[in-house]
Amino acid sequence: MTWWVIKVNRTYVINEEQAATIRMVFTLYSQGYGEKAIVNELSRLGRKDGHGNVSWSCTKISRILRNATYMGYVCYNKSKVNNYLEKKRINNLDETSSYYKRVVFIDRSPAVC
Repeated sequence: MTWWVIKVNRTYVINEEQAATIRMVFTLYSQGYGEKAIVNELSRLGRKDGHGNVSWSCTKISRILRNATYMGYVCYNKSKVNNYLEKKRINNLDETSSYYKRVVFIDRSPAVC
């Protein structure tokens, strides 16, 4: 589960304070900021990460920008179990993973790649 959603009464609700940080990351990226510049800006503003700390890194920003969930997509069929006895998870690395639009969380303008 992502850190910007919380479960309330068996349903998921967006935590607006944390969602604002995610939106800010995408906005800064679309304005031409690099990962290090985004880290510096979030640290300067005192924005908290998923653990509640003001501890940002380029790796965290990169993961946010690559995460399809933050763009409102839900992906399924990314892995499977080989058999019911071993229960070993096998990643599906080919093109058969499927995405479908679920929630519009951020505005995906053409500038965001």
